[in-house]
Amino acid sequence: MLIRAEASDPDGSIAQVEIVGGNSLLAVLRNPPYEYTWQLNTAGTYAVFARAKDHAGAVSETPMVNFTVISAANPVIKVDSYGAVGDGRTDDTRAIQKAIDQSPEGAIIEFTLGKTYLVTASIRLASRRTYRGGGTIKMADWVPSGTDLLRLPYGSSTITVEGLRLDASGRGVILALGSGGGTTIPVEDVTVRGCELLNGASMHIAAPVGLRRAIIENNRFVNCVTCLYIVAAADLRIVGNQFEQAEGNAISLLAADRVFDYGSNVEIAYNRMRALKRMAIEVWGANSRYNEIKIHHNEVTAWRTGGNYYFGISVVSGNKHSITDNVLEGPEVGLGVEIGVPNAYLARNRIRGFSNGVVVQGTSDTLIEANEFSRQRDSAIVLSNVAPCPRVRIVNNQINDALLYGVRTHVTDYAGLVIEGNTIVRAAGAWPDDQGLTYGGIKLDAGLQGTVLVRNNRILQTSTTVPSGFGFHGIRIFGYLAGSRIEGNRIESSTTQPNGTGFTLWFQPFLNGAWVVNNQFRNLTRVSNGYTSPSIQASGNTVCNVTYPDPNITTGSYCGP
Repeated sequence: MLIRAEASDPDGSIAQVEIVGGNSLLAVLRNPPYEYTWQLNTAGTYAVFARAKDHAGAVSETPMVNFTVISAANPVIKVDSYGAVGDGRTDDTRAIQKAIDQSPEGAIIEFTLGKTYLVTASIRLASRRTYRGGGTIKMADWVPSGTDLLRLPYGSSTITVEGLRLDASGRGVILALGSGGGTTIPVEDVTVRGCELLNGASMHIAAPVGLRRAIIENNRFVNCVTCLYIVAAADLRIVGNQFEQAEGNAISLLAADRVFDYGSNVEIAYNRMRALKRMAIEVWGANSRYNEIKIHHNEVTAWRTGGNYYFGISVVSGNKHSITDNVLEGPEVGLGVEIGVPNAYLARNRIRGFSNGVVVQGTSDTLIEANEFSRQRDSAIVLSNVAPCPRVRIVNNQINDALLYGVRTHVTDYAGLVIEGNTIVRAAGAWPDDQGLTYGGIKLDAGLQGTVLVRNNRILQTSTTVPSGFGFHGIRIFGYLAGSRIEGNRIESSTTQPNGTGFTLWFQPFLNGAWVVNNQFRNLTRVSNGYTSPSIQASGNTVCNVTYPDPNITTGSYCGP
């Protein structure tokens, strides 16, 4: 209910106008317009009057006005009505806190568009309220370090923060959810929408206990260490946000030991991230309770200089996460995507730059398909030696101009690996380092405990002008492949000028007992480096314009040099 009083003093000035409801003083208004919104959350009969005082102490009252509320909607509380000035200089802490403390459940706490409300202590939010408006809440820059801007106390829940500009001035967390308590009660039912969050000392939004049923969407995060730090999340959507100038992570999800359920229905999508210094998205922690997180249609570009190592997306906790349709552009150091969970799905991403496009470690039954990689400083796809990676499938990817390798295994156990239908392209001279460099389309390292399938891949060298000493090797074999199949691959160079080799083996028996069938070798110096043996199960291989064919492999048509 909006209450408006008019007051004037012909021989002086009005000092204040008091709004009195029943026997309670509702508001003291010192400046016109003398307006106050009385939040009435319950139907019933009410009485109100106004009392004016001038600077000489004279008092005048209006008659009592009685009215009936038939039904009550969500009341709107204007912080200005509680004495907040919003000029960016006056300390509005007490006025804002009073407006919140005196508001009923369901209230809308409103900050006036265009005003800047300066605060010198943390604002304590109350549950089951909406905080909105076009105003700015700004922490004074002289308060002690560690002073959070907005705090929702432990055990509280159900808030919406919408349309506000929140500036922590580098002093503390901007929005601390569930702070100051234990670890057994998560914050629930939180929406942060359409806000601009600036200058957090550590985190812009922190939920260190747990967060369930939350939406964080269409916000802009600027100048943070970690923009979002969320522990033990469930039913969480982080969608359509912009992240800029992060010293640490843009989004960090931590799996921690909690007594409540969490880990399901988490989505991170359509976010734009730029000028980061460490990592865009991280899912980490000691347990595996996160399940089927969907990370899709995010864009990460234009990293800040000065970082030691950069990560686009890292998922090392949980199971069965999907990483799809993201665009990751990085410098020549770091990882585009790190996968350390089983049953992951990586598809239709575009990854340019970084040392390695995708690094897989300690995972099993992961599918990497239909991604586009370009200009990795080391390799496009790597199976790391940190832990075994059985039954990984690398299928139908496009790999362009990785410096050293298209696909590289560097792991103790990659049994059941499938590398199929990929197009791996390398143009000699694409890198300044190419003089004297040896490139491998696929590298199968030592330590295999089982069989692999390498089938229907196209490994191409596309340049007709080749730097001195550049070597092009289709498949480099550093481990025993007995029982494995290398089938239907095409290894071809645009010119015979480079030292082109189809298979490179470091030890003669490595292909013994392997099936090498229906492969094509074109415009190469040699089919192999000579370390093969008759024990290879070879048939149907085609060799054309190869200076030194290998009789152990050349079992099909031969069109000579």
